[in-house]
Amino acid sequence: MVAHADKSTIFGVLGFRALGDFAQAIMVCSYLKRKIGDAVLLVYAQNDRPYKADLVNLCPDIDDKVFASGPGIPLDWLDFAAENPNSPPQELVERGFVHANLVASPWMIQAMIENGAVEFVPCLRFSEELGREVQGRLVAAGVSEDRWIVCIHVRQDGYRYRQPKSPRSVDPEPFFQLTDYIIDDLGGQVVCLGSANMKPAPARPHLVDLTMDEDFLLQAYALSRARFAVVTDSGMQAVANGLAVPFAVTNLDWVGAGLSGRNDYPLIHDQHLLMSRRLFYEDNVPSGPEASGKMTRITDRIVAFDNTVTDLRTLIDRMLEMTHDCAGWRETYVGGAIQAADGITFPIPRRPRPISSLNWARPPWWDEAPELADDFRRLAPLEYVELEDGSLIVRSIFQQSPLASP
Repeated sequence: MVAHADKSTIFGVLGFRALGDFAQAIMVCSYLKRKIGDAVLLVYAQNDRPYKADLVNLCPDIDDKVFASGPGIPLDWLDFAAENPNSPPQELVERGFVHANLVASPWMIQAMIENGAVEFVPCLRFSEELGREVQGRLVAAGVSEDRWIVCIHVRQDGYRYRQPKSPRSVDPEPFFQLTDYIIDDLGGQVVCLGSANMKPAPARPHLVDLTMDEDFLLQAYALSRARFAVVTDSGMQAVANGLAVPFAVTNLDWVGAGLSGRNDYPLIHDQHLLMSRRLFYEDNVPSGPEASGKMTRITDRIVAFDNTVTDLRTLIDRMLEMTHDCAGWRETYVGGAIQAADGITFPIPRRPRPISSLNWARPPWWDEAPELADDFRRLAPLEYVELEDGSLIVRSIFQQSPLASP
């Protein structure tokens, strides 16, 4: 007997590697299941990153899954004919994988994200049993049960699954200074998330650094119980969003995406804040706190500055106000229920959400500097190239010579 034979079956191919992309793909599949209504969601993924199995297992909308290591499943497995020369294993037939009514391919999933054809779905959640087990590990790691939590994730160079250097990397020092404000002035505690390549957090009470262990499930649980998270432009923002936890994203560049109108946040819930880096012409950099963050050269004329500790403290105050109802460890998930439609139409209708409608902590740099934004619109697309000495240059993808070197 074929499992789920009496229900519509969605087969989601989670062909994404990066943390944020993978979390968003899960959300898209959850969205499809909820829109169709009485449906079953089966997924397939390559188990090539340490967080993939944990994310899939944290999604209650997923009814069954298949992981592969190495070569993937043959496309012929979706042909259920008995005489198929490359017939699927009987176990997968019985579990319903080859009887899908809708196959969500990676290209389809990505198109739904980029076209804004998706609504926010709180797709990740810890079961009570798993939550109790991981909570004990979190307390053993040093997290106090009598203080609310702020999780911090700062993207830095050297992550083994990414290029050695990235223009999205951020200096962690202002965030370390921010922890004193959260702990001493506001009465919270800070949990640092990430990987072993990151600069260790300074030792002090109520500051717990989970980066060295790289236990993704433990980090995700800390994030799920946080009053809010403060992150840089990396995949952890998508995990916070999927867990329906309030979050702030700092140091956004969005040089191309922001100016083109592309919406990288079609799935985002409302309890968020965004803050871009500040960009200036090099000969017009203002004096004062705006220019005191780490500088990154974008072109031969344009430089960007990381958010300062003053920026971050303002952001924390806004997030504190936004989450006034959370006095301890987070217990509830942020809103949102998808109305089932007993089916979906193709192409799936777009639900555009202009970038200007997102919750900006201050106007993004392209609103603050329209002349600079116009210059970027006239530039050819840019790429970042690492030199042998480890430095980054930025150049047009249509030119052989670099525009600038840092």
